[in-house]
Amino acid sequence: MKIHWLPHKPILRFMTLTLLWLPFAFFIWYRYGAALNWPVAWLLEGILPAQFPGLITSVEYQGGMIHLIIPYHTPEILAAGKRAELVADINPLAYGYGLPMLIALIIASPGREAVQWLRGVVGYGVIVLVQVFGCYFDGLLILQFKLPPELNSQLVLSSWQRDLIALGYQMGSLILPAVTPVVLWFVLYPAFPVSLLRLPAPGVADTDSVPASPTGLSVRH
Repeated sequence: MKIHWLPHKPILRFMTLTLLWLPFAFFIWYRYGAALNWPVAWLLEGILPAQFPGLITSVEYQGGMIHLIIPYHTPEILAAGKRAELVADINPLAYGYGLPMLIALIIASPGREAVQWLRGVVGYGVIVLVQVFGCYFDGLLILQFKLPPELNSQLVLSSWQRDLIALGYQMGSLILPAVTPVVLWFVLYPAFPVSLLRLPAPGVADTDSVPASPTGLSVRH
């Protein structure tokens, strides 16, 4: 079905469709974020407790939030015969906003339905890895800079390692979520971006640039 009110130029048509689908994609992504982000928590559950066995006992996922469970054993707590835990929260949505951007780009691009679904699944898998990267460095940032001193001392890092954590956090929160959907779109549609910028063949007039006739008639191709 043709949508006649959309621009005729391919690049303007593509940009319009992308902008129209973007709010809907963001709504679905936010509405069902708890289910979409479950693989992120599952992967982190296998990474963080294994890498920091004495510092992180488990990773829980509730209400769309990832919780790092950190044992908190001060002398006062141990003397009282009690146990305490710190819970550090990580929001995976903060690192996954590239997914609705990618879905809007895919919907606005041409392709057979089965292939489009496959591209969406592949894109989702890549975005999950981007979220794991961002959440991982968010967790390291918490362990290094936000824990009480008695726990912070358990993670001894050199200055370059602390700088690497800060750099990874910036990459995971600011750069990768925004850049990844665009790069993925170019990879999934290698020929389509070129076709958007293709100039009309010599001798073929652009209907948008044909001047109006003094008689009120115009040329339509």
